[in-house]
Amino acid sequence: MANQLTGMRYTWWRGDPLPALAPLATFHAEHTTDVKLLVQLSQSGLSAVKARLADGNAAYVAFFQGQAVAYGWCATRREQIGPHLAWSLTPNERSLWDFNTLYAWRGRGIYPRLLQTILQSEVGAAEHFWIGHETGNTASQRGIRKAGFHPTIEGVPTAAGQTQWIVRGDRVRTAADPMVKYFGGLEMLCPDAE
Repeated sequence: MANQLTGMRYTWWRGDPLPALAPLATFHAEHTTDVKLLVQLSQSGLSAVKARLADGNAAYVAFFQGQAVAYGWCATRREQIGPHLAWSLTPNERSLWDFNTLYAWRGRGIYPRLLQTILQSEVGAAEHFWIGHETGNTASQRGIRKAGFHPTIEGVPTAAGQTQWIVRGDRVRTAADPMVKYFGGLEMLCPDAE
């Protein structure tokens, strides 16, 4: 397993309830192919944004008070974590990744609303959705849970400098996680920590 890949993984499946979020006046989010907007929001280069779109990633942007304030990506073909880990997604899977809310707009609940918009937009084509965050990213953790995702596994560091994967949710859902399959299935993971 990869050295020091620590954090949490979550899933949401078609048919799971979406928690009701209090209305946020003037908020809306939408799928976009506006490369110029994505470059501006993400501060990524033009070629990087175009490559993401060409690789089957869908971009979503959140708007609040008439301004573009957040973005996120929805992978439809393959999921990649860092420069060395990547695996294919089935046609009924989506991986949500690289989200950012502009600093001035954080703390208003934009992130979970953007996540729910993506789920509602993509659920007609996909059944299983995957997302994660690095250890210590409590803002992402709160937003992901608030949007309705359920934990699957947690990567924790070992004394030997490796990562130990621990089941943190429903074993059926955890076994379906493409990352778990990549690492060899549930037998490669530790049982739930009590």
